[in-house]
Amino acid sequence: DAFWGITIATPSIPSFGQNQLGRGLAAVRLDARLGRDQDQWLAGLTFVEHDENLRPLIHLLEEKPGAPEHNHRYELDGKASFTLGKLEENDVPARHPSVSRKHALIVLTKQGVIVIDLQSKAGTKVNDKQIPAFVTVKVEDGDTIALGASTRYYTVKVDYDRVMKHLESTARDLHREVGLIQSEVANPSETAARQIRAVSTIFVGNLDFTTTERDLRELFENVGNLVEVRFPGDGKGKGGKGAPTSAVRGIAFCVFDSAMAAQKAINKTGEEVLGRKIKVNMAEQADKGKGNKGGGKGAIEERRPNSGTDKEVFVGNLSFDVTRAEIRQFFEPAGHVVEIRLPGSVGKSEETAAAKGIAFVVFQEPLQADAAVALTGSELKGRALNIRLSDPRSAPMNGPAVLVPVPKPRRARSESAGRDEPPRKSSRWDKSDRRDRDRDRDREPKREREKEVKVDRDRERDRDRDRERGRDRDRAARPDRDRGDRDRDRDKDRRRRDREDSKEREAREEDRRRREKRGRLEEERLRRRLEDQSSTEADSSEDEESSSEDSEPPAREPQRRRFTEKPQGKR
Repeated sequence: DAFWGITIATPSIPSFGQNQLGRGLAAVRLDARLGRDQDQWLAGLTFVEHDENLRPLIHLLEEKPGAPEHNHRYELDGKASFTLGKLEENDVPARHPSVSRKHALIVLTKQGVIVIDLQSKAGTKVNDKQIPAFVTVKVEDGDTIALGASTRYYTVKVDYDRVMKHLESTARDLHREVGLIQSEVANPSETAARQIRAVSTIFVGNLDFTTTERDLRELFENVGNLVEVRFPGDGKGKGGKGAPTSAVRGIAFCVFDSAMAAQKAINKTGEEVLGRKIKVNMAEQADKGKGNKGGGKGAIEERRPNSGTDKEVFVGNLSFDVTRAEIRQFFEPAGHVVEIRLPGSVGKSEETAAAKGIAFVVFQEPLQADAAVALTGSELKGRALNIRLSDPRSAPMNGPAVLVPVPKPRRARSESAGRDEPPRKSSRWDKSDRRDRDRDRDREPKREREKEVKVDRDRERDRDRDRERGRDRDRAARPDRDRGDRDRDRDKDRRRRDREDSKEREAREEDRRRREKRGRLEEERLRRRLEDQSSTEADSSEDEESSSEDSEPPAREPQRRRFTEKPQGKR
């Protein structure tokens, strides 16, 4: 292990190598530990027959001499290899002390049936001859196999009936294909006519069950020459006894004389025929046999596009109490129902109800699904069903699928509905009920307002409670803040106090400047007043002196203004 670079961590964990060979060895050990080494080995063998149709059925007859009550029969089928050994998980368990847990192996190969001894302790015998380990030994019908020292032996019976039937069927298919190729080569005109017919056939769906050939010919009158109209049903071919004359399944196939006319007919999708909007599309033809028109082996099978996937329909508007058995019975006229799926329902019995009111119904043939779609609008338990194909690829190529509007079911009229009845007089109980309804109607807006106020009050209370809880959570999360937070808070308080002090100093300084200015104004006003008084007194003294010197008083002069005009300015 050390040389190949294999590292083993624990016995329960797979080991992985460090180089390519080591990884390969580790993978082999892991397969052996998980018990799949034998399957890996068989998968790599090229001579093992992996086609289940070419594998024969093996019968092993277990017999014990002198004890017929222990005889047993094993049928080996379904895979390419079968194990024999002591363990119960083996395909053929053999409970004997000399038998190993996995003793031998029977393998179905392309050359026949072989037996391989898996290196058992007591060995394996074929026709009383010991075989070496891991060496393939071919066994034929009637050979015997013995394990270890056990007296039991197993007789091999190989049944090739299934293989022969498959080979014969394959040969018939090949012979038919060769015949088709030869007929096409020998009759090129018939082959060309068949190909033209293939591209000139259309499928018409969602028809009323009473639609006849005349209705379809009137519909496609302006399109082109309509050569043939066929209604699929239980008849035995065109014109045969019991052939349907109307669209009993809601579908029809129309054959025109040219592909251009068929393409024009597709544009008729969505037009109404007998009150139903039809769906028109090209029909796909699968040639079988020599192209006969009858209903035998050589008939041409016409199918809708994607006929392998359009066997399922969607059913809506179901009643919640409708069961799977009732749905199956409802679709019996359309054809054989293979499966019914009810989404959301628990259980697969016939009494399971449609919990979601929808279902998916799978039919055996695409034509049966088309016939089921034609049942759209039919009632089941009083509800008109909405039925359409569930596969979106099966919609017409020239547009989406047209859904038929489902009319609502009318209520049954009573016997006295058409009679003229006199109006019934209202009693006092009716008047009381009317007053109660009016009172409730008047109170309704008030109740609504009270309800809205209560809702707003509850929301505000919830917001306050959440805000308070958030604060409590913050306090509980930070019971003691660190020094950095305290320093930041201290600096913030100091800056706030400084701002307040500076504002207060500015206010005091502004008040002081205002008081000083007011004092200066008062002093200036007082000074001017004193100056005016002094000037007035000087003038009066000069007048007195001049009057005493002159004997005759001079003529009286006009009196001066006592006070001079005050200078203009701020007060």
